Amino acid sequence: GGNDKSKDTSDTIRQVSRLFNPVSKEHIYTADAHEIDVLINQKHWGNDEGVKWTGVNENSPTRDFPVYRVYNPYTGEHLFTQDHNEVSVLTSSYGWNDEGTCWYSSTTKNIPVYRLYNPYSGEHLFTADANEAGTLVSYGWNNEGVRWYGL
Repeated sequence: GGNDKSKDTSDTIRQVSRLFNPVSKEHIYTADAHEIDVLINQKHWGNDEGVKWTGVNENSPTRDFPVYRVYNPYTGEHLFTQDHNEVSVLTSSYGWNDEGTCWYSSTTKNIPVYRLYNPYSGEHLFTADANEAGTLVSYGWNNEGVRWYGL
């Protein structure tokens, strides 16, 4: 979200960065340069791990499905999904906050973005790096499969 285009390569491309908070061990994903500035530079929330994949924004003629971000106010966890039913269940039955559409997946479906779950910490991690996904699975993480596609 947001109107700051400083991380965009055009009006339609969104570079999605992965941020990490070493205190809470939470990862958050954002294509909003203002949010990165607030969390990293102003609040000293954690580390910017860089751009992990590229998606498209609401102005793109090639947008496919929205990627939603929801927030668990009890644990502080953010979850990202393309599944509107998952958003509905989490918000209506479990009290999560719907933070809206963050970006859109690519209709060309070039780069799969995997969702992994750490059963020990309860953390979700998203990556377009198949090697990273494989390594985490070898450490006991659950691979929840491809959740959307990037450019």
